[in-house]
Amino acid sequence: MTTDFQYYWDRYFKPREHEGPDKRMPLGEAVGRFVTPGAVLHMSRHAQAAMNEVVRQFYGTRPDFTFVLGTAEQNVFHLVGAGLVKRVITGNLSNINPSPSPSRLLGRLTRQGEIEMENWSLFTLMQRLMAGALGLEFMPTRSLAGSTIAEELPDAYAMIDSPFSDERWGMVKALRPDISVIHAVVADRAGNAIPTSGDGEAVWAARASKGGVIVTTERVVSTSVINDHAGLVRVPAYMVKAVCEVPHGAHPQSLSSPLEGVSSYAEDVEFSVAQRRATDDPDQIDAWLKEWVLDCTDQEAYLAKLGRPRLTRLLRAASDESWRQEIEESFRGERVGNPSWSATEMMVVAAARRIEAAALKNGYRVLLAGVGTGGLATYLAYYRLRDQGHEVEVAIGSGPLGHLPRLAVIDTWQHWPHAKLAGDALDNYGSFLRGSDSQAMGVLGAAMIDKHGNINSTRLPNGTFLIGSGGANDVAAGAREALVAANHTPQRLVESVGYITVPGERVKTLVTDRGIMEKDDSGEFVLMSVFPGEGSLAERIKAAIDQCGWELRIAPDVTEEPPPMQEELTLARLLDVRGQFLPERGG
Repeated sequence: MTTDFQYYWDRYFKPREHEGPDKRMPLGEAVGRFVTPGAVLHMSRHAQAAMNEVVRQFYGTRPDFTFVLGTAEQNVFHLVGAGLVKRVITGNLSNINPSPSPSRLLGRLTRQGEIEMENWSLFTLMQRLMAGALGLEFMPTRSLAGSTIAEELPDAYAMIDSPFSDERWGMVKALRPDISVIHAVVADRAGNAIPTSGDGEAVWAARASKGGVIVTTERVVSTSVINDHAGLVRVPAYMVKAVCEVPHGAHPQSLSSPLEGVSSYAEDVEFSVAQRRATDDPDQIDAWLKEWVLDCTDQEAYLAKLGRPRLTRLLRAASDESWRQEIEESFRGERVGNPSWSATEMMVVAAARRIEAAALKNGYRVLLAGVGTGGLATYLAYYRLRDQGHEVEVAIGSGPLGHLPRLAVIDTWQHWPHAKLAGDALDNYGSFLRGSDSQAMGVLGAAMIDKHGNINSTRLPNGTFLIGSGGANDVAAGAREALVAANHTPQRLVESVGYITVPGERVKTLVTDRGIMEKDDSGEFVLMSVFPGEGSLAERIKAAIDQCGWELRIAPDVTEEPPPMQEELTLARLLDVRGQFLPERGG
């Protein structure tokens, strides 16, 4: 036996460049080996290259996948449009760009009974995956109680008596996909993976997966890089079946990288809008699939078709300087300084004022920003509160906490570099929302809302699927109170919603583009103020009553809301620099 220390150092102790088995393989091989017909298939929203590969390999067949994804947007609709999916388990399914709206494709297929929808909220779906990852049969939740969502899930949701108090709690059944496909910023050859910021759903789905994980990644790195960033590793190698290096694998989604040397890139909004048009039109879906998926035999061919100039623009667009240039160009335009205002702008300003007043009165420290005009109002309120020295943080449900609000857009890559906490649905809908003990206020939108604050964003009476809960049910269940911003029409303000996505108990204020309503002791909305505009105060009150779907009661002293100040208008328009939510001009 040798007594030479170098022998033992070299054989046993010397760090190796690559630890563990080499699981690298082409993406096509990984999908062919591990994705099988009939599988319960989880794919993270950033695993776009993998979604394309699934379409290539299964196009023209009927694999009848059950597809699991917390937030499904138009970039996954080609999987559905190709006829590959039999059932979708999701918390939110909608078009995003250029603004949030239901998918015509999903609406048509659900009406025709060609696809089954299993609806959850973002938080409860993550809780199901978390329970599966922890080896538990179920997990308690405060969400879903009193909703139609809960009624539709008798095999996976139940109310039980607490063994420790006289309260009753909801329970969600564990969910374990057959295979999970996630996209990482980096991974080593064995599969130790660092996912993109805030992708907690992908982490829990990967850990819950019965058949293991396919990891696609921007870059394969050495084990020493993993060692240096062990605090960011969320998926360990022993769970992973395959590692596939696919640069720009999240396109057209954005990617937020926490590592130096791996660049973030912005969402390709132009691509997503074109994709939306194709999936909305039954006659265009196959042509789109042929052009962008089937004829692009792999990720390399896909990126070549996109072109280097386009990819370079997306890299540059993810920088702070790009954001400054965009907002500065908007500031110099005619729209920002226009003193006239629209009804939508008045609604956003009025909602921001109510959020500000509630935060000051009740000491709220967290504002949960919803999508659309409600999110825009939340951002505006944040800056007004900050000017007054009131400490408050903004959270995006499945994203960052404590960021400096920038653009009121759906994607969150702009916010990650300035967030104080890289949160996800488990943080923002879970530990930061604790019901009556919460220090948070939620701001929501509504496809339909009734006089008691119940919201329907899931299904029309004819069976057409809308978008689902997203985090709205979780916010209303956990925030101390919620405000809703919605257009004032009889189709949106209804006597009674036929489907309760969000029970209205904690919804205290409704701001429309005509005025402001608050609940009285009966739990019903009462008109408190109307907005300035044409006609007398009495005529505008009458218009609000006439355009409401229920018999709207009015306060004995209905007031007129002061018009927007120029600074409020300017800030709101700068936050909506891309014109997603506000009209191009005031007036």
